[in-house]
Amino acid sequence: LPFAYGAGKGRQMIAEVIGNISRVRLYSTAGEKFDILIGPSNIEATAVGKGGGYFEVSLPRDTKIKVGDKVSIPSLSNSFVGTVDGIASAASEPFAKILFHQPVNIYEQRWVIVDTHDTNE
Repeated sequence: LPFAYGAGKGRQMIAEVIGNISRVRLYSTAGEKFDILIGPSNIEATAVGKGGGYFEVSLPRDTKIKVGDKVSIPSLSNSFVGTVDGIASAASEPFAKILFHQPVNIYEQRWVIVDTHDTNE
């Protein structure tokens, strides 16, 4: 499946192609799930889109993740996708909620480039 690149480092999935028109679905679309690597130890996790370029990950509370850690998508040659913004955890809960965002404001993108090359090459 081809991918679209925004004016910055943002990367989106192509959801549909009709003739010369491509419809883009953002990774951050609410409910969209995809595999990520997070932090300096490249911890495998599943991110869930929250909308507007934001994502959420649930990890065991004692996982060594901190604000500012990088997040990448392994299926896209470990492509950088975001930075950890916040960590919410309660002593009574076994899991922490990790929040991260894309490096660009998706609402400021005016154009995208469609890459039709196989990303698994």
